[in-house]
Amino acid sequence: MDTSATFYTLDGTERGDTWADFYLPKPDAALQPSGKLIAWDPVVQRARWSVRMKFPFNGGTLVTAGNLVFQGTAEGYFTARRASDGVLLWNRSVISATQAPAVTYAYQGKQYVLLPVGASGAVRDYIPQYGAPPSAQGPSRLLAFALDCAVSLPSELLQKPPLPKPPVQFADERTIAKGRKLYLQSACVTCHGIGLNVAAGSSAPDLRYVPAEIHAEWDHIVLDGMLQVAGMPSFKDSLSVADAQAIRSYVVDEAIKLNGNSTSTPSASANTH
Repeated sequence: MDTSATFYTLDGTERGDTWADFYLPKPDAALQPSGKLIAWDPVVQRARWSVRMKFPFNGGTLVTAGNLVFQGTAEGYFTARRASDGVLLWNRSVISATQAPAVTYAYQGKQYVLLPVGASGAVRDYIPQYGAPPSAQGPSRLLAFALDCAVSLPSELLQKPPLPKPPVQFADERTIAKGRKLYLQSACVTCHGIGLNVAAGSSAPDLRYVPAEIHAEWDHIVLDGMLQVAGMPSFKDSLSVADAQAIRSYVVDEAIKLNGNSTSTPSASANTH
């Protein structure tokens, strides 16, 4: 999946598109994105040990004087490893993917380790395939751990709303392709995800799931700022009505694919608005 960004000089001159290639394989593909936790020795300039991670985006680390490395993972686990060799000493399911690091503090003579979990950074909104799998899309929480404490966590995952019947496609293939390009170039992808795939519990909706009422108000939302109070800005300065409808046609196309339908598109001469 390609995404683009348009760069400008300080005087406002457009420099053109710069493309980044994200590898988004099917679940059964042999090659999958992955990550590593690496303990790097800056003195000898080499890795002392490393641990392969299933996903690229995992939590930051907390290293303690007690020779421990704490880390939350994209798979929804909180782990403690021996800092000297990386051996896993303890792990605990926290239901939600983690990107932030843990911190530690003392209170009334007792040491605590604090871990924020859930929707963090842009991973859930932008590219959940790299760090927020469906099995770890739990709620956002702030979890405190301490020795000799035992508290159970609710195991419920967040769910997307029921998938509505998709709208009828109103555009031709050329317009859909234009809408896809505009979706990437106009920063829609930043909140609504690559391929419109955002994780459950994200701050922005998966547009494939929006109801007919949203499609009916599309121009008012995208261009007039109808939902600006909810965080959706107006794009009237950068998009025309035709542009906004081209993006909608791409959304409709992806919604149809998600529903497993094979609705044919109109001819190239069809009206797109």
